[in-house]
Amino acid sequence: ASTAGPLRPCGPSSGTVAAIGARSARVTWDGRLNSGGLSGAWSLAVSSLAAGRQSGAAAAFGRGVYFSGGVNGGVASEVFVSSVQTDGTLLSWRATSGLPAPRHSHAMAAWRNVLYVTGGFDGSARPTVWYAPILADGSVGEWRTTTPLPAPRFRHAMAVHDGRLYVAGGDNGVFAQATVYYADIQ
Repeated sequence: ASTAGPLRPCGPSSGTVAAIGARSARVTWDGRLNSGGLSGAWSLAVSSLAAGRQSGAAAAFGRGVYFSGGVNGGVASEVFVSSVQTDGTLLSWRATSGLPAPRHSHAMAAWRNVLYVTGGFDGSARPTVWYAPILADGSVGEWRTTTPLPAPRFRHAMAVHDGRLYVAGGDNGVFAQATVYYADIQ
């Protein structure tokens, strides 16, 4: 069964999308949107991640697609970026500033040239919230820590809307959670 979540537009106005599943990111796919969804079959993107990775997080901002953390033998802290071209194809993934600590099953979102990472797992569920600027060349600047989540979360969902981060559901290391938290972005 597929673990890919809802599609999020991340390309130019042509409607290109990049989908990276919440629990798997072994390959990157793209497709074209029409008013009713995809207008054609999925195609394998020319530029896949450098290695198989599961339980990482992905976000898109401007022409950048970002992938962080995950598991490939061990828990990873690397962050990779690719650029969406005008025809919707991706350039090769390149390493950029890594997370301050290894994480998997975390969430990532972007708002106004800043990436946000919440929660995750590294042997324990974490309430950590990190943020880093997206630089002019698309790379990621230095990660910083900000106000943590009220409780540890991993395998959760995160969205950003109108200057507010929302974190929903997930696992606290004991039980599945129904709680939704939000915080305004400064």
